[in-house]
Amino acid sequence: MPVRVRLHESGDGTWRWRAPNVEPELCDGWDWYEWDNLPKPLFRPLHNAVRAGFNPFHA
Repeated sequence: MPVRVRLHESGDGTWRWRAPNVEPELCDGWDWYEWDNLPKPLFRPLHNAVRAGFNPFHA
């Protein structure tokens, strides 16, 4: 299922995001986390990628 994220320019040069929860009976909601402070438990493929050293923010 595709996920839609809406980005809005706030007028001060920054961007705001909004990801609608289209299945509230199946999803508690959306949150942002620091890469080094992800919630537990992780989705298994993401857990495996992190454990293998994946980091999307390395330069």
